[in-house]
Parts: sequence; structure tokens; C-alpha cells
Amino acid sequence: TDRTRRHAVAAMTFATGVIIANNYYAQPLEAAIAEAFHSSSAAVGAVLTTIQLSYALGLALLVPLGDLLERRRLVVTMLTITALGQVGVALSPALAVLASAAAVVALTSVAAQILVPFAAHLARDGEQGKTISTVMSGLLIGVLLSRVESAEPHHSLAEPLLVVMAQGGKRLLLGDRVFEYRAGQL
Repeated sequence: TDRTRRHAVAAMTFATGVIIANNYYAQPLEAAIAEAFHSSSAAVGAVLTTIQLSYALGLALLVPLGDLLERRRLVVTMLTITALGQVGVALSPALAVLASAAAVVALTSVAAQILVPFAAHLARDGEQGKTISTVMSGLLIGVLLSRVESAEPHHSLAEPLLVVMAQGGKRLLLGDRVFEYRAGQL
């Protein structure tokens, strides 16, 4: 039905924003991370660079799998790994552990880019462009809001647990219910 289709697209739009935000939360927190881990700004900058390089690697290596494998299973698997990586980020005792866990998160956060063509596949004929635009707007809003949200002065390094909870919310949101719909049913 149209209502089901709208809900699926809205869920995917929200999910792409939440997923992609993982790559940008740390950038405004560079000084706080350096202080918390007794590290230099350059060392934290290397972590931030690792996050972006891992994301680029995921774009090159994992996104093409969306054309080869069943997208629902691929996205759920990637988001499960992202959530585990976020637990690693939240519990990191050292900057190197943080870098490794954040790299895993960034690598698998390309699930957002797999959702875009998946949403287009679920759209009615002639509405694929509109659907892609809607889902991509969620992705871009996620990038922008993540930087604003993590730059707020009320944040502390104890708050990555909130990020982990967001990951759990993504997993629940992107579970069987959203992806059980097939193009013919929408």
C-alpha cells in the first residue's frame, strides 16, 4: 500500500541519517578526545583521518556487494557489526582501540549507501528519483546534524553510550519489519 511504502521510505530516510552520522560525531570533539586520552591533537587527527579512510574503503569494497547479495541481510549484518564497533568505541581504554573500533564503524556505516538503491527498488515505477532524493536528504541531514549535535557543550566522552543506544535503535528500526516488504507488495 502507499502508506506502507511511505513508512518504509521514512524509516530508510531516518536510518541513513543516523547511520552516516557515525562518521562525523568525533570531529568536533577532537580537543576533548585528545584530553581524555592524553594524546596530541595530531594523534587524534590521525584517528579522524582513519575514520574517513575506512569509510572510503567501505564505499569501494562493501557497497558493490549490495548488487551481488540480498540487500536486507547485508544491511542487517553491516549494522550489527556497526553496533559492535560502537560498543568498542564506547569502551575504548586507549586511543589505538578507539581508532580500531571507529574504523570498523566507519567501514560498515556504508550500509546507508546500500539503503539508497534498496529504497529505489521498493518505489513504484516512475517514483524512484523522488524516493532516492528523499533518502539522500536523510543522509545529508545526518551528516550536518551529527556535527552540530556532537559540538554542543553539554556532551562528554561518557556519552558514546547514547551512540550505542542509537545503534540499537537502528537495529530495531531496520529489523525484519522494514525489509519484509517486497516491491510487489508496496
